[in-house]
Amino acid sequence: MRSLGRDKLDRLLERLPDQVRAEVESLEAAVMAKAPNLAERAHRLAGLAGNFGAEALSSAARGFENEDWTPTRDQRLAQLHSTLERTIHALEQTSGQLQPDPHTT
Repeated sequence: MRSLGRDKLDRLLERLPDQVRAEVESLEAAVMAKAPNLAERAHRLAGLAGNFGAEALSSAARGFENEDWTPTRDQRLAQLHSTLERTIHALEQTSGQLQPDPHTT
């Protein structure tokens, strides 16, 4: 398996906050509209977050997959937004701090 390489990984991580925000906005719109593709949008966000190790955000998104509104919809959305902001803050703090893979240099 080939490594992504430092430059490509840096570009992915640079775009990640905007992608995650867009997915959260899409999920929130689906929640508010009770859209039939709500579970699909939740799953997409959960997968995106999980692929980058953002487990708390992935878990918050998975809470929307089954449309069980305990806690309430508004509480779940507030938790999602809070988790989103913490995740993005963590991404910004670690940006540029990744160590190069010795196998690719």
